[in-house]
Amino acid sequence: MTDLLAQVRIDLRGAARDVRRYGFHQCDLYDFDQVWAESIDPARARKCGFGAIATAITGRPVPDDLMSNPRIAAAYRHLGDYMTAFYGAPTFAAWNDAEGRAGWEVALLLRKAAAWTPTPAKSESLAA
Repeated sequence: MTDLLAQVRIDLRGAARDVRRYGFHQCDLYDFDQVWAESIDPARARKCGFGAIATAITGRPVPDDLMSNPRIAAAYRHLGDYMTAFYGAPTFAAWNDAEGRAGWEVALLLRKAAAWTPTPAKSESLAA
């Protein structure tokens, strides 16, 4: 269990760095228009928090195994548990896409979630 939580923390911090480095995007995993206009790799485009997590783990914002990758699933579950513990009802996606949200806020939340230690019952859900 501890190893999985340690990996989730590394992955969420990596996602925070990605958002800070490449920029923040809302409503899609990455900015398709930027990729097309600038002829860049999607990994270097602006991303939402979820796209940044996938990139931190796989090097791509939309990897082939997005829905089945166990590290992505563990990071998403941990982030969901963090959102429930500290923000109540809103999902991370809704929070990420809220009007006026800034990239620095997303990066900060990802870093805070990475530092958070869930209760033992929540920690066991990471492996689910």
